[in-house]
Amino acid sequence: MSAAPRYHVLSVLVENRRCARTSPTCSPAAATTSTPAVAPTDDENFSRITVVVDVESAPLEQVVKQLNKLINVIKISELDPRDSVERELMMLTVKAPRHAQRDTRARRAVRRERDRRGSRRAHHEPG
Repeated sequence: MSAAPRYHVLSVLVENRRCARTSPTCSPAAATTSTPAVAPTDDENFSRITVVVDVESAPLEQVVKQLNKLINVIKISELDPRDSVERELMMLTVKAPRHAQRDTRARRAVRRERDRRGSRRAHHEPG
């Protein structure tokens, strides 16, 4: 049996027109959160913010209540961390000969297109 999660993953659907108001509330003094990740949805009027909250820093109910006080929040869903995919990003600079640069650009274009197609399937309708 797996150990209990040490954090909550919240998916917050917000109206774009006031998205900036969400930032201070996602990081209340009482709760430890990771950097919120903002992504577009299929509807250009909405964005989805993913927030990771430390279980020990604040009760989940407190964080949800603080988020719900925002006018622009439409819906808050808790995602099961055991069913989530976590990724880390590393940015680096690589020096390579010209022929290798062309090959790298071609591979990157293929990967970008594959990711774009996958993200279209992963989006959910707002509401």
